Amino acid sequence: MTRLRLRAASAAAALVLTGGLLGACSGGDNDIDDPAAGTSGAPVDGVPGVDPTTTTPGAAGGAAAGAADTKVVPGDSLYVLLKLAGWQLGEAVRPIGKSRPQYQQLDKSLDWYATYDQPATDQSVQLNGHLRGLSGQSTVLRKDGAGKLKTGEINGRAASWLDQRGGNVIVLIALARNYTLELVVSGADLETTLKIARALTPVDQTKWKAAGGKVLDCLAAGAECIGT
Repeated sequence: MTRLRLRAASAAAALVLTGGLLGACSGGDNDIDDPAAGTSGAPVDGVPGVDPTTTTPGAAGGAAAGAADTKVVPGDSLYVLLKLAGWQLGEAVRPIGKSRPQYQQLDKSLDWYATYDQPATDQSVQLNGHLRGLSGQSTVLRKDGAGKLKTGEINGRAASWLDQRGGNVIVLIALARNYTLELVVSGADLETTLKIARALTPVDQTKWKAAGGKVLDCLAAGAECIGT
């Protein structure tokens, strides 16, 4: 199995992803099939479904935003799939057993990850599921040196994003009150990254596993999982 790594981007995605990913996204299925996720009307940089509401978290919230609750909240895993033409799943794993503590060394909230590639490109995508709310995960990212984040909505979901940090664009999307999806795209601009964010489709574990996701103890299975 090819092992994919992400460039250092945040406490949750501080691994290096090698190999080519991304390219043209025409002809893909960009709809999120979650009834709770609507489409907001105001575009960002020509990207429909992305609605900016403030420019920097903390600018309006002050000390309260800076003191956002960063605790890990155990709960059900919430999964998404990337549905864009030409993209291929590299690997998707929810580590369990002895491999889980090692996987969570960088961030105790880490729940699962997935990597995607598109042949003949230098761009890469990694998804990370976090057992932490959006405000808390945004705070973790800022404390990791990210600085100011843009905030708004993506397909009706609260979100925040950081443009270009070490060659990456990072997007955080609230999947539930205490669960955040982290999207890290390397080698792409903000507009392309937000289009990718709009193409993420929430699914249950059955559909996630049917698409190639695995729930396993990487160490016991002898698998080369990220972070283990």
